[in-house]
Amino acid sequence: MKPRIVYCNGTREFAKESGDFIRDLSAKCIKKEGRFTIMLPGGSTPETVFEYLALPEIQKAISWNSLFVFWGDERYVPSDHRDSNYRMAQRSLLSKVPISEENIFRVPTEAGTVEEAAVRYEKTLRKFFSKGPMCGSFPVYDLILLGMGRDGHTASLYPGNIALKENERWVTAARAPDSAPVKKRITVTLPLINSSARACFLVTGSEKKEIMREVFKEKSLKEKKIPASMVNPKEEIIWFTDNSEKDILLC
Repeated sequence: MKPRIVYCNGTREFAKESGDFIRDLSAKCIKKEGRFTIMLPGGSTPETVFEYLALPEIQKAISWNSLFVFWGDERYVPSDHRDSNYRMAQRSLLSKVPISEENIFRVPTEAGTVEEAAVRYEKTLRKFFSKGPMCGSFPVYDLILLGMGRDGHTASLYPGNIALKENERWVTAARAPDSAPVKKRITVTLPLINSSARACFLVTGSEKKEIMREVFKEKSLKEKKIPASMVNPKEEIIWFTDNSEKDILLC
């Protein structure tokens, strides 16, 4: 699948372009299916997008009670911890818009082990999608938002990690490299990501230029090592980048 690349001139345009895409897609899906399922990413990059969606003039164009929110990965920390992906989305978006708590499905990180948390979240997803669209044995999300690290990881699927080889479970425990602030992670699996209708990468920062080049080069290869290059949803894949140099991804 050939990706669509949206080049943005700076952070403000990046937030607007990606935010408008989410707003418009949600309207189309809700009109057609009656709901919109979206999986949010972690990290700091999506924060400006969330803040844009929370603007009064933007949020009023979204049918929040028909929107259902999930997470692609989570750090194994309490939900009010500064490193929590849920906390960031709650602070920058969810607390500012009229969405019901029943429509928000965060990863449970309060008790038990990280493996038990992954099992509990998968049960939550399976219950929600028990009557929803499926692709084989995996659910079909309307949109999965993804970030990408300097090593090409996406969600908490890191290069060489055993979690990349999981092909039956929807959610699994994973471990980030020693350099990461939180090593214990819960992540959706690659088959779940690739069963989605659409995947959208949100990538900013000049330090990611080279790994972006490598991802696009690797897309044409049979053997893939970079997790981001393994993403291949059913209908569409879009990349939003804040770098306006349009030759950055030519290979």
